[in-house]
Amino acid sequence: MKKLTALFLCLGSFAFFSAAQSPQKGTKNLFPVLLNKKWGYINADGDVVIKPQFDGAGEFKEGLAVAILDGRSGFIDGTGQFVFRTRAPIVLSGSFSEGLAPVMENGKWGYIDRSGEMALAPQYEFAGDFSGGVARVRTGDQFGFVDRTGALVTRLYNSAFDFSERLAPVEISGKMGYIDVADRFVIQPTFDGARGFSEGLAAVRIGGKRGFINRRGEVVIQPRWDDTTNFSGGRAAVENDGQWGYIDKSGSLVIEPQYRIGHSFSEGMASVQIGAKMGYIDQRGEIVIKPEFDFAFPFSGGVARVEIGMCYRDQKLSRRETEDCRFGYIDKEGRYLWKPSK
Repeated sequence: MKKLTALFLCLGSFAFFSAAQSPQKGTKNLFPVLLNKKWGYINADGDVVIKPQFDGAGEFKEGLAVAILDGRSGFIDGTGQFVFRTRAPIVLSGSFSEGLAPVMENGKWGYIDRSGEMALAPQYEFAGDFSGGVARVRTGDQFGFVDRTGALVTRLYNSAFDFSERLAPVEISGKMGYIDVADRFVIQPTFDGARGFSEGLAAVRIGGKRGFINRRGEVVIQPRWDDTTNFSGGRAAVENDGQWGYIDKSGSLVIEPQYRIGHSFSEGMASVQIGAKMGYIDQRGEIVIKPEFDFAFPFSGGVARVEIGMCYRDQKLSRRETEDCRFGYIDKEGRYLWKPSK
């Protein structure tokens, strides 16, 4: 197998934060920070553990993170040392999942392994993360799932989303249902829209409203919402007429719709927008960190990224820093571990 000749970074300004990830041992709770135009990493105590030295830095996942130095990219370990680097100019890339990372070369996506060797040759229009031994890819205008050898393990669908709780929502003939890893419809395609399962429930759209089904495909929370998040911590954010609140798994409102934005709960807290600013509430709806941020991410490992100023969001939803954007990290008391800096 040949070495990858072009690694492409999907990092916006080459840095982003995803609270959903759980770094491996040795890189647990390391967060990218910017100091004097160089990127490094802090831990959950706010201590610098990898000194700022990179021109770009991504999140750690499976013990490795994308970094850029002197116009070349590669993956670093928890000590800040490059495991491998590429030779060609940088354009886009992803993170590792189950030992493979999606990369683009000559306009096509493939996968590399942890040594930098090409594991699956670039051949797809899109390549997602591996989960349960399979990854979602796009061939032409259709989506399917491949295994680690590149073999297609499902048929191709007009649209498909990642597996979660062993089921994946797919679209066929304009309707969405759920397949298992053997490509069998466990829940027949009868819905107008569908999201992945979380905590045993999945949000579906019936007509113009959203509700929730269980793993048998039974509607357990009637569709009455314009939009919803998935369940997390026994709560789901729901929206009608631009106002967000929260329901429990019985469908009962536990926090009345009152927020301009409502995000999923993580570690017992959820970021919400009150007026023009964002802060955090607990599961009773009590404000635990006052709204003073322009954007607030979920907590992970007791730390959350917060932003002050306008941060550009591109079509792939990566965050790109601008002259008006500053970001930092806070703990659950709202104290800064790293104060916002441009």
